[in-house]
Amino acid sequence: MHALSSTRAVERAAPWTGTNLAEVQVLLDATPAMLHRWLEASPEPIDILHFIGHGDFDIATGLGYLAFENEGEGLQTVDSQVLQQILCRRDIRLLFLNACETGKGGTANFIRGVAPALVAGGVPAVVANQFSVLDVSATAFAR
Repeated sequence: MHALSSTRAVERAAPWTGTNLAEVQVLLDATPAMLHRWLEASPEPIDILHFIGHGDFDIATGLGYLAFENEGEGLQTVDSQVLQQILCRRDIRLLFLNACETGKGGTANFIRGVAPALVAGGVPAVVANQFSVLDVSATAFAR
């Protein structure tokens, strides 16, 4: 999915655009380290975090993943256990995962999927996709 076009779709669809009700910050090409630093440096709790990108659930390892940029502008997959360390216990009230297969859980251990792991780690609400989705569907979902 093209993150920039989806980002614009989210910004346009936001009912608070042009008001003082919410502040929207965009981290394009975010690495896991960049996201971690941004969350650590935030003076206020982040109410909603919206991830637009790629996700996967690897049946062989039984882990869910999100795909991020790495420092060399390549791809870095981050598994659900590491995502718990980055995203949980930060008072995020809603995590919106606009990425494929982020709602899947493992058959032997359900909470090894991305969304189940984050809920188990304390995020009160996670919106995720259980299956792969087309870019056009992901953009509509973001709206």
